[in-house]
Amino acid sequence: MDDTVQIQNLMRHLGISRNQIVSREVDGEIRVMELYLSEMRLVEIPPSLKLRLPYLEKIDLQLNDLQIIPDHFFSKMPNLREVNLSRNRLECIPKHLFWNNRKLERLYFGENRISKIEEGTFNHLRNLRILDLHRNALIEIRPNLVRTLDLDLLDLSNNEIPKVPDGFFQGMEVAKLNLRGNRLTEFDMTQLPISIVELNLSQNYLTRIRIETTKELFSLKKLDISFNELTEIPPQLISQCQNLEEINLEDNPIDASIRKKLRMKQMSKWIF
Repeated sequence: MDDTVQIQNLMRHLGISRNQIVSREVDGEIRVMELYLSEMRLVEIPPSLKLRLPYLEKIDLQLNDLQIIPDHFFSKMPNLREVNLSRNRLECIPKHLFWNNRKLERLYFGENRISKIEEGTFNHLRNLRILDLHRNALIEIRPNLVRTLDLDLLDLSNNEIPKVPDGFFQGMEVAKLNLRGNRLTEFDMTQLPISIVELNLSQNYLTRIRIETTKELFSLKKLDISFNELTEIPPQLISQCQNLEEINLEDNPIDASIRKKLRMKQMSKWIF
C-alpha cells in the first residue's frame, strides 16, 4: 500500500483531523515526507504506526503521553532529519533507537522525565546539529555522550546534573552549550572545545570557575554565569576569551572591590 494511504488510514482511524502529513511526488509516486502526530494523548506507539516509511524526513510526536519508545522504532525511516519527542513522559532513550538514522540533524527530547541515556546512543549520528534534552531528570552525563559530534546546540538545561565529567568535551565540537538550571558547583572552562560561541551556566551553585592561561577560547562571545555563588572571577577570563561581547554576572556575591575593577576594565561587556 502507498505510504500516504497507510498514514491517512491511520489518521482517520485515530480521529486526528487537526494533524497533518506532508507529501511530495518521488519517482512518479506520492510519498510521505513529514508526519505530525502531536497532541493525540498517545500513551504508546500504535501498532499501525510501525510502518516502513523510507522517504520520511520529519516526525513530530510532541505533546503526547508516551512513556516508552520501542527500540529500533525509527529503523524503517532511514531518511529522517528531525524527530520531535518533547513534552511526553519518556524516562529513557533506548540505545538502538536511532541505529539506522545516520541522516538525523535535529533531536528534541525537552520536557520529559529522562534520567538515563545509554552510552553510544548518539555517537554514530555524525550529521546531528541540535540535541535538545532540556527540562528532564538527568542526574549524570556520561563522558562519551556526544563524543565525535559537531553540534550547533547542546541543551542540557534544567536537569539535575551535579558535574561535567572529565573528558566530556573530548573529540566533539559545539557552538552553543546550555547548562542553565542544574546543580553544578564548579566548572572547568579549560575542557571546552575551541568552537564554543555561547555558554550558559546561570542558575547553578557555582563557587568556582577555572580557566588556564594555556587555553584560549577565541570563539566565545557570550557567557552567562548569573545567579550563582561566585565570589571572584578568574583573572585569565578576559585574556583567554578576547572576543567576548557579553558577560552576565548578575546575582553573584562578588566583592564590591572586584566589581569596581571589572567595570573599569571592561565596562561595556559586563552585566552586573
